[in-house]
Amino acid sequence: MTTQKRHERKFVPQNYPPPLLEHLIRTHPAEFREIYAERRVNNIYFDTQRTQLYRDSIEGNSQRLKIRLRWYGDLIGVVHSPQLEFKWKENHTVWKETFPLESLSIQPHCNVSTIAQNCRSQLPFGEHRELLHGIQPTLVNSYLRKYFLSSNKLFRITIDRELLFIPLRSFFPTFLNKYLDRLTPILEIKYSQDDEEQVASLTNAFPFRLTRHSKYTRGLDEGYW
Repeated sequence: MTTQKRHERKFVPQNYPPPLLEHLIRTHPAEFREIYAERRVNNIYFDTQRTQLYRDSIEGNSQRLKIRLRWYGDLIGVVHSPQLEFKWKENHTVWKETFPLESLSIQPHCNVSTIAQNCRSQLPFGEHRELLHGIQPTLVNSYLRKYFLSSNKLFRITIDRELLFIPLRSFFPTFLNKYLDRLTPILEIKYSQDDEEQVASLTNAFPFRLTRHSKYTRGLDEGYW
């Protein structure tokens, strides 16, 4: 399934704890309200042996790709309804191609290198299956996420907190090394390409600035890949 193209803007307000961020969102002139219960989002990112997708991101290439396995709920245990995502980005425009997969098991000391093979075997023959050829798991990322929607339903905001990063070394890909950031939330605004002209007035109501940020590149940087 391919999602509609949208724009994304990210903020990393380091001096604003999540309760204060929520207050700013709820009192915003656009009248945001919470639309889902907070839930845990989990990802396993994949990359080439030379981490080309990571390099494309840190070098600021206008066209970038992230490949990740995503699921919701507990990080460890039996994973129901996982999905493989190919997230494409061209400047500020983002779209995703998503493939539902069969249930799988994630354990603390599992060798996740077999997960890439499992994902590839479940994809139909074609471009996406070829994109998985030769890739390996490089990072586990997990966080708590809240969702908010503006009263005109044009803008969605997410707040991510308690970001967990587990770099996966190619020579020993297990869940042994962890980095947990309880202090730095991530605020993201998502909206249609058609509403780009309105986003400036929306973001100007926040007392912090737009930031270039990628959980994937940060996770590898924290693990000194």
